[in-house]
Amino acid sequence: MRTWILGACLFGACLAALGQDRFLQAEEVAAADELQSGIPIGERADEFLVKDCTGPAAGKTLCYFCRYGIRPVVCVFSKSPPAEIGDLVAGVDKLVGAHRDASAAGFVVSLGSDTAEAEQGWRSLAQERRIVRVPLTIYKDRRDRLRDIFQISPDASLTILVWRRGVVCENVALSSPPGEQLEQLLARVEKALTAE
Repeated sequence: MRTWILGACLFGACLAALGQDRFLQAEEVAAADELQSGIPIGERADEFLVKDCTGPAAGKTLCYFCRYGIRPVVCVFSKSPPAEIGDLVAGVDKLVGAHRDASAAGFVVSLGSDTAEAEQGWRSLAQERRIVRVPLTIYKDRRDRLRDIFQISPDASLTILVWRRGVVCENVALSSPPGEQLEQLLARVEKALTAE
């Protein structure tokens, strides 16, 4: 009888812990949704210049918003160093590859300084993680546009926008790299990327 009671107590404790973990994950996602950064859903994205570090135009300054046109696009604005968002970038690269029939595209925009060291960091990430479909770039346009047009919050480490035909259909802002939220975040991005 004691064994049964002890087993029931342990089982109950495990269920409580599992429920608490799920509650904490839901809280983390809710907190991420509270941070506002980026162009709101339903509004049109805008053109901006980036320096391509790893893509088809490596070393050149260009506008990927212009280049991708009406295609469904994932754009990750990042204040985080490359090493901290490797899993996210690899996940976005995989999503873009999985949906190439829908002409999906994506690119990452570093909001850090344009230095040789920064550029090498992005190139190293692309090589180590085999990022081949998503260009890794450095923001080269006017800094005031980040605040005034793109509405990037100073509190956001990452701002992830998905647009279709130039209109934002998903916006996720995070104060730190996604960590355990990564799968949920990628599912959310994929849903927006493939919506009709």
